[in-house]
Amino acid sequence: MSESKESPDGANFPQEPVKVAYSKTFEIDTLDGFQVLRIKDPQTGDSRDYTLVPKGMDAPENRAVIFTPVRDLSLFSVSFVGYLDALNALDKVKYIENINYIYNPAIIELYEKGSVMESGLYGQWNMEKLILNSPELMMINDFPESSNELNKLLKAGIKVLPIMEWQEQDPLARAEWIKVFGALLDQEEEAQFIFDQIEKDYHKASDEISPDTSGIQVLFSSMYQGVWYMPGGNSYLANLLRDAKGTYAWEHTIETGSLSLSFEEVILTSLKNDVWINPDANSLSELYARDGRYQKFVEELSGGVYQNNKRVNANGGNDYWESGVVRPDLILKDYAKMLYPDAKKGVELFYFQKLN
Repeated sequence: MSESKESPDGANFPQEPVKVAYSKTFEIDTLDGFQVLRIKDPQTGDSRDYTLVPKGMDAPENRAVIFTPVRDLSLFSVSFVGYLDALNALDKVKYIENINYIYNPAIIELYEKGSVMESGLYGQWNMEKLILNSPELMMINDFPESSNELNKLLKAGIKVLPIMEWQEQDPLARAEWIKVFGALLDQEEEAQFIFDQIEKDYHKASDEISPDTSGIQVLFSSMYQGVWYMPGGNSYLANLLRDAKGTYAWEHTIETGSLSLSFEEVILTSLKNDVWINPDANSLSELYARDGRYQKFVEELSGGVYQNNKRVNANGGNDYWESGVVRPDLILKDYAKMLYPDAKKGVELFYFQKLN
């Protein structure tokens, strides 16, 4: 833990900037001896600065301030659970949106004991509960916009911080957001250590995939309300597949989000594939029941269909969306197993399982 942040007399100041190697959506620099966290939205170009002030010290004027270390948090995304779990800081969680969204057994236990409460879904908060039991910091997935509900919370002294990890297209950039959580909790060294190991394991997993086995063709997702949403060529999934040395028919497109395709476009462009990942089904029979035409895709596969539903609890909480955000190394190892099973004999899938 950083002793300088705990010291009310400012000992060991100034604080140090945090090295950011992959992220495009945050920086942690210093100004006047304080760390300044800058959150950036790559879609709009907007940014917000938050000065991190050790508790017990006077805050600089005319700045958005977060006093550190933050002791309790309200989380409006299950992905935030993964970062806190990696830092062994789940005891800092005060609110989650809905317990049925949660996979982490420790959070569920804290909820059952009454230490963690439900806030209600984003924008549909239990205002009385939030104000009476105010968390120090609310974490949300976008820049906060002015609203009557949000203004009430802000007037009650609750600070709001946008967490933009979902805007990152590099898998390691999403993992690197653990450094933001480390800065908020005065656990910078732990966060850096954890990230360094994840980065090392990620590159090792990619390097171990032999060029002789590369080139496996992948199909992603399936139809949803008449549209087949396919990841764009600069998206998170495209970059993950690239690091797994796999290919897919839309890898040369420029989009960072999803492409909106028709069934006909997909079947004409990418009928013959080796592996189908995440068609949003728990079995082949469920997949065929949704649309019998899917069977033709499956018949053309050489490697099978996989869904990221291996770590799902009885209420539907899925660990892929929690720990998976901060552990792209484990996801990449799953991709290697799915794409090259003969080269990965004896390796067990962690987040995915093959559909029968």
